Formats: sequence, C-alpha cells, structure tokens
Amino acid sequence: KDTAAWCIGRICEEMPGVITPEILKNLMEALRRGLHENPKIARHVCWAICNLANEVQVIKNTSALSKYFGAMVQELLKVAEKPDIDLRGDAFEAINALVLGSASDVYPIIGQLVPELMKRLKVALEHGGKQMSTAQAALVANALAAYCSTLTLAIGKLSENPKLRETLCRYMDPMMEFFLGVLRQNHSEAHEEALLAISAVARCVENNFNRYMPHLYEKLLHMLRDIESPAICNVAIGVCGDVARALDSKLVPYCDEIVKTLLSNLKNVSLERHVKPRILECLGDIAMAIRGNFEKYHKHVMLLLQDASRLDFRQERDYETVEYMNSLREAIIETYISILQGLADGEKEQLFVDHLKALPDFLGKIAGDSDTSDEVIRASCSFIGDMARILGPKNPQLRKYLLSQAHIKKIITDGFQRDDVCKKQAEYAKRNVMALQSRQ
Repeated sequence: KDTAAWCIGRICEEMPGVITPEILKNLMEALRRGLHENPKIARHVCWAICNLANEVQVIKNTSALSKYFGAMVQELLKVAEKPDIDLRGDAFEAINALVLGSASDVYPIIGQLVPELMKRLKVALEHGGKQMSTAQAALVANALAAYCSTLTLAIGKLSENPKLRETLCRYMDPMMEFFLGVLRQNHSEAHEEALLAISAVARCVENNFNRYMPHLYEKLLHMLRDIESPAICNVAIGVCGDVARALDSKLVPYCDEIVKTLLSNLKNVSLERHVKPRILECLGDIAMAIRGNFEKYHKHVMLLLQDASRLDFRQERDYETVEYMNSLREAIIETYISILQGLADGEKEQLFVDHLKALPDFLGKIAGDSDTSDEVIRASCSFIGDMARILGPKNPQLRKYLLSQAHIKKIITDGFQRDDVCKKQAEYAKRNVMALQSRQ
C-alpha cells in the first residue's frame, strides 16, 4: 500500500494526463480511504493529493476536482486532527494545494471553510497561552501556522468574487484579532504565516485596513527590526508593501518610523543581502502610496539608490552573484519608477531631476552587461519611457540625454529582442523618447 501510494503520487506529478474521469473517480475514493491507513501511507496519500491538485486545469470556472473538493477537504480536516498521530502538516499542505488550484465553482465551499478554520485557530491560540512542554509547543506552533496559511489562500480566492468578498469582510475583525494573537505568542514558527495572512487581509479590505494599523504598527516595526531572523524580516517587509498599497495616503502617520527602519536595515551589513532588494521595492510602494508626502524621505532614499547602483559585480560571476545582481538592479529601477510616479502624482516630479547624476553610469552598466536579465531590461525600458513622458518635456538636458546616448538606444533595442512583456515596454520607451524629438 505504501509503495502504491508513492507510485500514484508520482503518476499524479509526472503523468496527470493519463488520469481519465473514470480513473479519477476511483482514484479519489482510494485516496480518501488511504488517508486513514498508517501514517506513512497517509503521508504519501497527502503528497499524491498535492501533486494532483497542482496539475489539474481550470476550464470555464470548473475543474475535474471540483466535484470531489468538499468531501476531500473534510476528510483531510479529520486526518489533521487525529490525536494519536501528527499528520497536520501533511494534511494542510494537501488542503492548501486543493484551495490554490480550485475553480470558482467551489468558492462557496471555501467560504464555508473559513469559519471552521477560525474556530480551530481560536482553540489553538487558547492552548498556546498555557504552560506546556517543548513538544506540545511545537504542535501548537504547527497548528497555528497551518490554519493561518490556509486562511491566507482562502482570503485570496474569495476576494476574486465581489459577493463572496463582501461576506468574507464580515469575518475580518475577529480574523485579524486571531492573526495578531499569533504574533503576540512566543511561537516564532507561526509568525511568518500570520504575517502572510495579514498581507492577504490588506489586499482584500484595501483602504479599510486603516482600522487595524494601530494594533499592528508596533509589532510590525519590531519584526522589521528583527534582522537576526531574516525570513521574518523579509515577510514583514512584504506586509509593509501590501499595507502601503492598501492604505495610500492613510499610511502617512506611520511612515516616519517605518522608513527610518527600512533605511537602517539597508545600511546594516549584517542583514542577509537577499533581503535588501525587497526593502527597496517596499520603499517604492510607500512612495507610490503617499505621493508628494514622500518629499521628506526622497533625498535619503535617492542617495541610497545611487550607492546601490554603483556596486560593481565584474569580479564575481558565479550563478548566485549574477542572480543577486539582477534582483538588486531590478529593485533599484522599480523603486526609481515608483518614486517618480508618486512624486508626479503629487506634482513634485521636479525633485527627481536633482538626483539623476548617477543614472548614466547605472543604465550604461545594464546596457553593457551580457548577464542582464529580461526583468531588468523590462524595468529599464519602463523607466526610460516614464522619464521621457513625465520629465522630458520640461527638462532639455534630460531630453538630450535620452535622445543621444547609445546605451539608451541599446536597452530599447535589446527590449525588442526579449520576451513579449519586454517588447511591450520597449515600444512604450521608444514611443515616448521619439516624442521628445519635436521639442529639440
């Protein structure tokens, strides 16, 4: 049985096309029964369900798994709570795969799952506040993380449907209290999932997230400063970005300490380098959100962007360094774009012009580097187009630069030779740069 469960999992992963509707019917029943076999078999069954859910295709708002979705989720919930064996992690991984790959015809079932998960999360929080052994604490942390992760996916799915989104919003107050409760407990393993869930809430309720900021703010700052836990810090940065996009100008009262912390993290040599591009992107999200109010941070952020753009990667060309180089350069350009657009929305775009001295060298590096990724070229074309459109008409020196420099033409030409997304941005850049010729 164990070997058969493993083989089925491999077939679901590698050859899902051989599973006809008739086979699927028998397979789902066999998987349901297999969940109640011994733990080793049950784990392989959960893995097989994950693989099957990952490969199924959604066609016209339904999928081959839709008719089995509700019953299988209920079966997995039973397995997750078995007191004699710990299969919660495996069972919820399978539930998450089913939710993530679900079609819209099962969204009402996902809606029914939300209060059940909240009920279980509440019970786990109550247990987490008690004195317990290390083993018991690990089980509680595992439960808290599992419930938060599935709620994150459920919020994302239900937010796609306006009617279900409205129903979901009724649960937001107690749900946020539970997520904040997870952050208050000493179960760091669950903090990452709670933060991801809070991000999902921000994306769902948008501007209404402001009601939760007084309760989240101090905890979020604490996690942003926790550079000894780079995974937590990284997710907290992502939360800041989502909250910025949700709140827009309502973020202003919280910006001073958030921006100060982000800038401090950027300067900290102890922070793992892969986190730093995320910080730049977050600063860009803040700039877009608060528009002209970003003026007070603009000079400090632009100087850091200029310093980052001067980093030289010519001596190291291993895979990880090239990957980081492209990640950093893409983040720098995306942040430039966000700051420019945010300031322009606040009619303060002229502030941007005062910090363009380092730009020719930076774009020249990108144009001349054979390892430049599609993503960096796409962002560069978008940035060139934005500068031409927003700043070019009123800035003769910038017009001359955009029209005459070989590396600008090379980046645009390169964009046309990349993927379709790059081609679209290259066309945008070319169109806006060419429009400046009439002003020369």
